[in-house]
Amino acid sequence: MIVPVDQKRFALACRWAEEHATAGVGGLGEKSTHRALKYYFLPDESCHEQKIGSFVADGLGEEGVLEIQSRNLYTLLPKLEAFLPRYPVTVVYPVVVQAQILWLDPDTGETAGTGKRSRRCGVNGVLPQLYGIRRLLTHPGLRIAAVTLAQRQLRLLDGRGKDRKIHATKLDNLPLSAGEILWLNSPDDYEELLPAALPEAFTARELAQAMKLPAKEGTSLAGVYAGMGLLKGEKQGNKRIWRRKNAPPNPAENGQK
Repeated sequence: MIVPVDQKRFALACRWAEEHATAGVGGLGEKSTHRALKYYFLPDESCHEQKIGSFVADGLGEEGVLEIQSRNLYTLLPKLEAFLPRYPVTVVYPVVVQAQILWLDPDTGETAGTGKRSRRCGVNGVLPQLYGIRRLLTHPGLRIAAVTLAQRQLRLLDGRGKDRKIHATKLDNLPLSAGEILWLNSPDDYEELLPAALPEAFTARELAQAMKLPAKEGTSLAGVYAGMGLLKGEKQGNKRIWRRKNAPPNPAENGQK
């Protein structure tokens, strides 16, 4: 299910994130986008940063655990395995569709350049990123909320290379706007995102292109759907060909006419 972001609520969350900025450079402090999303989905501050066993959850409220994760979802596996037997868990993943990059001089703090990046995808950009937690996606207590965002990213020109941008320090991600939220609660929600126009047999690359995602993400995308039992693949020559799990067999492949 895709729903629009409540713009008034999001603006309030952004203001709260700005007012509650934490100290830290290069990832030591909580990023502004992280704080804004935490407040948007769980406005009760007393529910934030709750210790559960040996882990600290971003939030724990009436609807269960809240975790905000912007990349490397596989790092959430230990937490999810610990939380899910006890609570429902909502994982919020920001899909950054546009980023304004502001480069800062590490000595003076003054602007040293700007840049811009954009992705030609919407909320379904979360799907390939779920590969690292694919074995848990069918758990009835786990739901995913993907949010499309525009950000301003503050970075120091202190990295390697001629332009000093390789592995440069990332100071903060400032949320500028949000578009819509994709809720994924069950395998049916994932299946509904498969394009009706998909051919009977297709490659991972063709799957990604049909879903308006980068072709290079096709393998992870197909892996997510295969892990949920919605696609099945088989080797044909040097390629893997995919089909919907419940697709009828191709008569030509069985020697039928």
